Amino acid sequence: MKSIGGWVAVLFALLLSACNQDAGNSFIGTWTKVSGQGSGLVIERNGSNFIVNFQNSSFGKVAGYMKGDLLHVDLPMTSADLTIDKKTGHLIVPGEELVRAGN
Repeated sequence: MKSIGGWVAVLFALLLSACNQDAGNSFIGTWTKVSGQGSGLVIERNGSNFIVNFQNSSFGKVAGYMKGDLLHVDLPMTSADLTIDKKTGHLIVPGEELVRAGN
């Protein structure tokens, strides 16, 4: 009976890990500016985390990770939470709004 409980725990942990990775998939891609001060960015998966490349910016490439439904990035001297507007599908970054390239 103990071995069944162990397998259930392992399967549960794997399921949680898979769900967490799926949560960030909607952020992956190339985003272009709709409004605001930025110029665009590219988000790629890097294992269980992300690489956010702020194009034409002094930030360059920074690491990001999921924090609930938000993609959190640590920038020099600050941090930012990125979210996707469920109504428009636009990526909201503090100070700017972006749309997925090709849309």
